Amino acid sequence: MAMREFLIITKTLADKNRVRMLPALRGGKVCVCHITELFGLALDPVELCRRNCGR
Repeated sequence: MAMREFLIITKTLADKNRVRMLPALRGGKVCVCHITELFGLALDPVELCRRNCGR
């Protein structure tokens, strides 16, 4: 595993909301509006997470 991949994984696992999203994303792509609804999050934190994760 490359260092960049390792850093992305550890950064993702460091945030509880990101970890909570993993099972929801397991089946494939999920619309951001569905993620915000499922987890009771505002759109801004979800978008920030998406940008930080590089996806």
